[in-house]
Amino acid sequence: MNGYCNYDDEANFIESFENEINSIRDNPPKACIFKVHDLLREVNPKAYEPEILAIGPYHHGKKNLSAMQEHKLRYLKQLLQPKGKLSLKECITAVRGLEVKAREFYANSINLKSNDFVKMMILDGCFIIELFRKWMTPDLREKVKCDPIFKMSWMRFSIRRDLMLLENQLPFSLLVELHTLTKDCRDDKIIQMALYFLHPIMPATFDFKNYRIEAGTNHLLHLMHECFCYPFEPNVRNTAGNDGKTTLEFIKSVTELEMDGIEFQKSKGKSELLDIKFANGVMTIPPLKIVDHTECVFRNLIAYEQYCGNIGNKQWRRVTDYTRFMNCLINSAKDVEKLRCHGIIDNWLGDDEAISTMFNKLSDNIFIDSSKYCYVQVFDDVKKHRVISESMEGASNPRPQDDKVDNFIISIDREIKSIPPNHSEACIFKVNDLLRQQNSESYEPAILAIGPYNYHHGKNKLKAMQEHKLRYLQLLLQRTNELSVDRYITAMRNMEEKARRCYGSPVNLERDDFVKMMLLDGCFIMSCFASLIFQI
Repeated sequence: MNGYCNYDDEANFIESFENEINSIRDNPPKACIFKVHDLLREVNPKAYEPEILAIGPYHHGKKNLSAMQEHKLRYLKQLLQPKGKLSLKECITAVRGLEVKAREFYANSINLKSNDFVKMMILDGCFIIELFRKWMTPDLREKVKCDPIFKMSWMRFSIRRDLMLLENQLPFSLLVELHTLTKDCRDDKIIQMALYFLHPIMPATFDFKNYRIEAGTNHLLHLMHECFCYPFEPNVRNTAGNDGKTTLEFIKSVTELEMDGIEFQKSKGKSELLDIKFANGVMTIPPLKIVDHTECVFRNLIAYEQYCGNIGNKQWRRVTDYTRFMNCLINSAKDVEKLRCHGIIDNWLGDDEAISTMFNKLSDNIFIDSSKYCYVQVFDDVKKHRVISESMEGASNPRPQDDKVDNFIISIDREIKSIPPNHSEACIFKVNDLLRQQNSESYEPAILAIGPYNYHHGKNKLKAMQEHKLRYLQLLLQRTNELSVDRYITAMRNMEEKARRCYGSPVNLERDDFVKMMLLDGCFIMSCFASLIFQI
């Protein structure tokens, strides 16, 4: 249009643009319930999603969570009984008075009309109150014997997990109000009821019975975070160097630290999970119990710290720093195994590799504030201990070569010496991967393990034949009128060294195990042949 714009079109454009700008609300100053951003969520999206229970507006109305709506209605009905104690109208009036403040707790937009929002808050809030009350008071559970939540333990654990999600929270002030409206003379404080129900899902024991701070509690996740962390006071110094930049040197893994002479011990007596200490070459770590939901709990506590860094005006990210510390210690399943053997990790997953992976990924896309890192003093003390130990070792064992070069040479020497020599008698080999990859099953026994190679000997699917081997040896002794295997054991021991040389790959069996295996396998084969030839 020759470079000119139509004024009507321009006016419409400006109006539309202004409406779009004005539709964006200011960030509520009290916002403390957030949707987890994609960068944090992508590492493990399921950790931030409810399994069965939607609480609050972010997951409200999702079809996969709709089954719990009936339970919410039933719990509200039970909470309002007996009639005359509290009417639904009184409940609606009270919650409507909290609506404006309640909405300010949510950082993201809530597309729910007033009635829908109030209804959701009543159903979700009363469900939580009645759930806590029933858990605290067995008599209430007895009145409703068919309540599936208290008949099926898996439901309670899933509910506990879902109540620990950052996106799945209600303002704690709402729970306090609903509890006040519906409580009777037997009720404890809402904060004690909440802690009593939720504490089993936490990864460590803590003293929750004396924690009674209601003022300033934002929601249930915040409550658990405060109760979990409040006894632990970080020993933090300024980590800024001469150039004004903050410096933080992370420690090595458990395996590497043990090679440096550092010992690990489980904390004795009552100790908070975060209270890690190092003194006189010994690192003392409180025990950590890891179950199916542990990663989910850690991730949501970390997410809360990432969004609400200024917690209690102290700006400590205690859980974030703890998981980063454990990530330093754990580089592999071997490190987990060592901590487990020291009683520091209680592994209910049954898989050390899974725990290693969990800690290695917990710190992905997480901000670590090096200027306020909780364990910087522990890191420094470990570093100083290593420097002192190395200097003392160097003084007592002076070496002309640089330590690193010397250690490098020693490690190669050890590696060379660890390789067993090739024997000319070797005639039993492991099939190489190139040949095996065409049809690996062709080289694997179906039911019978013979000989020492690990991929045959001791596999679960082959263990059923062990009983048959023992039975055949028993029959052989009976046929030869022998009461003991002593003669056979002696013969096998005399042949052991020569037998080992028949195998082209290392045989990682102790002497007794090797001899026992050769006797059982050999007698089984001979008995099979004899039974076929002589019809025994």
